[in-house]
Amino acid sequence: MSEWDALHEQLKGTLQKEVNIMRELLANLHQEELSRVFRDEGSLNQVLQQRSQIVDRLSSLRISRIKTTEMIEQIVATKEEHPSVDQILPPQEEMSTEILSLRDQLMALTEQLNRQQSYNQYIIEHPEQLRSHQQQLEAARPKKKAIVATYQIKR
Repeated sequence: MSEWDALHEQLKGTLQKEVNIMRELLANLHQEELSRVFRDEGSLNQVLQQRSQIVDRLSSLRISRIKTTEMIEQIVATKEEHPSVDQILPPQEEMSTEILSLRDQLMALTEQLNRQQSYNQYIIEHPEQLRSHQQQLEAARPKKKAIVATYQIKR
């Protein structure tokens, strides 16, 4: 495997991890919303502590991704002074398509994260709106049903 292929494989792997962590961060933001709506301070503190760890992991992955991308650019820059995206990620290569797809997923997740963060900020700034939101969430929860289990005992 050439250095070019190895770097692209490394970039793909880093992007996959980054997408997974971004999903984890989005879930964490949803948990924050619920903690704020139900005024669960203990849960909120735990969610915020977890977020700090998630953001740290995400930051280190982004640094790794940037370094890998710069290394790919250096390989291309030896041939071209200002390489284009098509030179860095040739469209005819399957790996490039996978990398661009992962990049698109990151963009979509970033949009969702921004929306959720804005909503969480709205909840903080407008606590009077919490009552109606809490009622909507409680109404959406399925009713708890009693479950009866029967066992046949063979003799």
